[in-house]
Amino acid sequence: MGTVRGLSDEFIEEVRSRNDIVDVIGEHVALRKTGKNFVGLCPFHHEKTPSFSVAPDKQMFYCFGCHAGGNVFHFLMKRDNLTFPEAVAKLAERVGLPLPEPELSPEEAQRRQEREAYLNALELAAEFYSLALLKSRQGTAAREYLGKRGLTAETVDHFRLGYAPDAWDLLFKALSRRGLSPKVMEGAGLVLRRNDGDSYYDRLRNRVVFPIQDARGRIIAFGGRVLDDSLPKYLNSSDTAVFAKGRNLYALNFARPSIRESGRAVLVEGYMDAIACHQAGVTNVVATLGTALTRDQGAILSRLAPETVIAYDADTAGQSATMRGLEILSEAGCKVRVAVIEEGKDPDELIRRHGPEAFRGAVAKALPLVDYRFALAMKAGDPATVEGKVGIAATMAPVLAGLDNAVEREAYIQDFATKLGLSVEALRTEVRKAARARQTGAAAAGATAGPTGKTAGSQYIPGPARNNNGHDLMKAGKARPSARLLAERGLLRVVLEHPELTPRVAEALAPEDFAGGAERALAEVVFGGAGEAGAAGEAGAAGAAGAAVQTATALDATQLMAHFQATEHAEAVAELLMSEPPPGEPDKLVQGYLKRIREESVKSKAERVRAEMERLEREGQPIPEAMLREYLELQQLRSAAGTATPPAQRPDFRKGKPDEEPGT
Repeated sequence: MGTVRGLSDEFIEEVRSRNDIVDVIGEHVALRKTGKNFVGLCPFHHEKTPSFSVAPDKQMFYCFGCHAGGNVFHFLMKRDNLTFPEAVAKLAERVGLPLPEPELSPEEAQRRQEREAYLNALELAAEFYSLALLKSRQGTAAREYLGKRGLTAETVDHFRLGYAPDAWDLLFKALSRRGLSPKVMEGAGLVLRRNDGDSYYDRLRNRVVFPIQDARGRIIAFGGRVLDDSLPKYLNSSDTAVFAKGRNLYALNFARPSIRESGRAVLVEGYMDAIACHQAGVTNVVATLGTALTRDQGAILSRLAPETVIAYDADTAGQSATMRGLEILSEAGCKVRVAVIEEGKDPDELIRRHGPEAFRGAVAKALPLVDYRFALAMKAGDPATVEGKVGIAATMAPVLAGLDNAVEREAYIQDFATKLGLSVEALRTEVRKAARARQTGAAAAGATAGPTGKTAGSQYIPGPARNNNGHDLMKAGKARPSARLLAERGLLRVVLEHPELTPRVAEALAPEDFAGGAERALAEVVFGGAGEAGAAGEAGAAGAAGAAVQTATALDATQLMAHFQATEHAEAVAELLMSEPPPGEPDKLVQGYLKRIREESVKSKAERVRAEMERLEREGQPIPEAMLREYLELQQLRSAAGTATPPAQRPDFRKGKPDEEPGT
């Protein structure tokens, strides 16, 4: 893993070992002991039956409902939206460990010094803007504007609102008198260089100023709104070394506690919308920063709460932004709903016209994704005409086909058919057509999951973690992995439980033979050097890491998790380590998994070659003889393995005799 921002592996491990995961999580979650583990209600999604498990022996947690998992650092990162170094620092403070002063390179020291200078300049600028609003005669118009918008003095102070005077360089001169250089002011995004190259002018002039703060409450940028009809209406700081519009959210520092407590974030478009909501007591509200919602912002919201309600303006542009936000948040794993604001153009207007309860009601009645898309389709088409009915049904059929829950899908079909004046069977037929169009080879691969181990007559699905009742977690809303990925996970889980099999697997497969990113990374650690008769020193960094976490009898899950704790694979590794090992004889399981991985590897290669041949044929180019020979050889290998025969002729391992099953 190496060091993280000057924090050594030794220091990170000391912090982890001195913060028992049961104690830390127990401060936030009511846990009860069940067997060797502790269980409780997951703090990251709403649930009535506990699916959140904490393993003291592994110093890990895993939720069998939302699939969040990791060690004590990951819990704090997810709960408080922290980076890994921030989580280490917070846990170090918890046990009284002082953070070591990092040894920085000259370049790193220079960047840190510049960032601190920019943050200091921004703080001084905020003080200047605040004084200009509250004390200057020029700020009279801005004070009147904020008063007309219904903002109280307490709200103005809370959000540190200010005013940029109607002058070219008042801020520049004021900060220069405080000893700031033009270079620092320009780097902080406060001033711009004139064309002559020798003088500067203020970026914000004659505007109400909205300081933008990071999660720690530090001012990192400003937004400004004009007081007249000039354009642009809003002007934001450009991206700097301390600020990126697409990776921050306005009012997040104020909203985060309420978002955590309520399990819901409310997303609005503008500064005034967010401020009006907070003043009205709806404090789980954040806003984008003059841009459409980005994937980075969606990721922030998904880490904070399982649900986000979008409350954008009711105009056409707002509807378009809403659809984009729905897509991004859904991809990030959020449950998304849309607040339809009919009594006002935006949340700020709704609150001023009808009071806070009107906005709370709109949020409470927010439409699920499917209902919102149907409402838009009904507006776009005329359900009174045949053409309109056809168009609306065509729009909604793929949406309904994508619903996993059959009861939910059927309820929507009946409801929408009634509203469209169609028979239920007619709409159901269109949904079936859309469902057939969605079917892919990947879905078929997922249905033929890898080697089996018989237990009480049921099929074991390797890879995905299972809860205490043995339920397959892939049914909880997470997409089922491919057959190959399932086999890779099953193989790794067997080896983790039976490390004496490591050399055998390492001889058969190299880490680069693993298709999954997390699986390949884990294989590099587990198998690194195992095929070299223990010569881990010659196996490179991965081999050394593998040797470090391997004992004479088992691979230590705690140390494995620590190895991946600062990587993108942490959650996937946690899921695998917390899963139950496959039932059955280890040797036979390994043999079956290796067979499946080889089969899937050959299949994948054959499909790639076939696709290339089809491309050449479409373009009228000759197919090279070597390519054709390679494809035939791969097909022969597939036939020999029984994977190229028609589906009806493939052996059904679930019904066969024990000696016919994979792994025998």
